[in-house]
Amino acid sequence: EILQKKGGSSVDAAIAIMICYSTVNPMSSGIGGGFFMTIYDTSSAKAYGIDARETAPGGATEDMYLKSNASSTTGGLSIAVPGEIRGFEVAHKQFGKLPWKELFQPSITLARDGFTVSEHLADYMAGDKAKIQRDPDMREAYTNPDTGELYKRGEKIRLPKLADTMETIGEEGADAFYTGTLVKDIIADLNEKGSNS
Repeated sequence: EILQKKGGSSVDAAIAIMICYSTVNPMSSGIGGGFFMTIYDTSSAKAYGIDARETAPGGATEDMYLKSNASSTTGGLSIAVPGEIRGFEVAHKQFGKLPWKELFQPSITLARDGFTVSEHLADYMAGDKAKIQRDPDMREAYTNPDTGELYKRGEKIRLPKLADTMETIGEEGADAFYTGTLVKDIIADLNEKGSNS
């Protein structure tokens, strides 16, 4: 739709697809992560690479995982500074055609109105049930309020907080995520989970 009906570029479509993928497959991708992107510009016959991988936070130290090995994979200390949103912004500024917020709208609608839980997502939730139930935010997002259980394959899940976050990023730009409206809540959440941000 982005390419055919709206006249967007292939980079617009790629960004919108990655945002959508992170909405319906959060265990595989997400705005809290990062990516590498290679873009071939046919008009200049040049290839461009974007490294939008996560980076260590400013409070990171060489020995921060020595007290607890598990803290490198679970909790606030395991979280790096996400590069995904900034990487989308870099790609969009150079190669995008559509307004930034339009790239987020299909995924905002999916998250707010709901989508059907896939087998892949259901299997992930079942496999990480204990981890999800220990984290209040994950428990709230992935527990079906009608059953009190984690969502199952075929059930409809809604992610209103994710929709709100994407809406803010779409309206205010990438800076909302890194230095603006959202950052205080992100830092407070990370500190609650044991980060030293």
